[in-house]
Amino acid sequence: MEISRQTFIRILVAITIIKIVFAFVFPIKNDEAYYVLWAQHLSSGYYDHPPMIAWLLHLMSYISGSIVWFRMLAIAASLVAVWVIYRFVCFFASDDSARFAATLFVLSPLYILLFLISNDAPLLLFSSMGMLLFYVALERERLPYALGSGVLLGAAFLSKYLVAPLGIAVALYSLIWHPRKRWPYLALAVVGALPFVLQHLYYNYTHSWNTLNFHFFLRNAGTNASFSMLLFYIFGMALVMTPWGVGYLAAMHRRLKELPYRFLLMAVLTSTIVFALASLKTVIGLHFFLVFAPYLFALYALIEKPRARKWLTVLSGAYAALWIGLFAAMAVFPLDRLQGWKFHADFVLGLAPKAVCTALEPYDQYPIFSDYYANAAILSYECKREINVLFSGSRYGREFDRWTDLASLDGKDLVIVSVGKDRGENWKSYFKHSRIDVVSVRGAPFTIFVGEGFNLPLYEKNVLAPIKQRYYQPPRWLPVAKSAS
Repeated sequence: MEISRQTFIRILVAITIIKIVFAFVFPIKNDEAYYVLWAQHLSSGYYDHPPMIAWLLHLMSYISGSIVWFRMLAIAASLVAVWVIYRFVCFFASDDSARFAATLFVLSPLYILLFLISNDAPLLLFSSMGMLLFYVALERERLPYALGSGVLLGAAFLSKYLVAPLGIAVALYSLIWHPRKRWPYLALAVVGALPFVLQHLYYNYTHSWNTLNFHFFLRNAGTNASFSMLLFYIFGMALVMTPWGVGYLAAMHRRLKELPYRFLLMAVLTSTIVFALASLKTVIGLHFFLVFAPYLFALYALIEKPRARKWLTVLSGAYAALWIGLFAAMAVFPLDRLQGWKFHADFVLGLAPKAVCTALEPYDQYPIFSDYYANAAILSYECKREINVLFSGSRYGREFDRWTDLASLDGKDLVIVSVGKDRGENWKSYFKHSRIDVVSVRGAPFTIFVGEGFNLPLYEKNVLAPIKQRYYQPPRWLPVAKSAS
């Protein structure tokens, strides 16, 4: 089966238009809202992740602050990934094979869903371009390209640490095959990436190693290794990586060892193994697969039989239609039907946040808070007002600690909104007087806690002191700047 240039363009345009429609239809999601707040509080680094997403969103905000506009970053990154797949395949196969591999990616859930996970767009954008540029540097013997690839991979590092397996893959590929010829390229790539790494290390040095401490010591503290999470990782990979294509590649494993495919195979294997090991301690999300998806889909060009290509394309098209239908159904689903379900209020906040803002209008005269960062971030964006966090002991969303002027709250009257009912009883002791209202939004309960006379010293003693001890104490063997906050 041959996919003509016109057919490929039609498929690409059709799926991309559907993604743009979804970008308009779906309200802002948890992490999207959180990173938009980062962009409004520009910094050289953040507690939860490196800063690249905030820097890019901040630049984009000079044009518009709309989430639809911000999601264009993810849509653009996914289009770049399509181009990267096409270019990789063109090094060892025909244009027809390149279009086939790129088409499978366009029809995959990863490409379709790349309007929602806009916070991971810089990771895909910079890492895929960096990997392609390094490969071009080796193939065409262009040393400056290797330096440029290092810059791009450094930018990917400032997007998320998940780029690390690709760095390992580049190093292994360069040092295992023809190391004498390739070590200068690897050295230049390291030089290109080094300023980004040093910037991030300096930020951590001056901020008690917050980001590194969070990811390597706190994020999965107390979590035991679990093979069930490894199975979840394997299931997730099968769900989004066109499993019928993986099956064909497994049957052709001998060809994968051939010289033209080693770079792609190294990127896929290194990422797969590293994330499999990580899955024993943490849940692997969709964004992990973005790291190595372009290289796996490029390898699908190895499938050359017309009948196999036809069935893979048909199956992928049906699978794409299934995912598009699922999201279309979510967009029009009547949320009242979920009444009584445990997570009804979470769905209402996620799919109809403006309705929650309407329910908060009678409390506009108070400073409003939430007890969880994701809820505060969504409501801050949708309600067009500052909503910070109180009484959250979560290891996530700790940037709110820097944004909240707690000293100004002593003795003030405050409102805390929480998802669900029967919340807030433990907060009463921190106020002179309080009441708890339960409001219904689309049939789902939300707790509105109204407290008068906030007792800041008690809050500092019982809440802030344990948080500082738990989340802001770096390992003793790491040097910390005297000015570290």
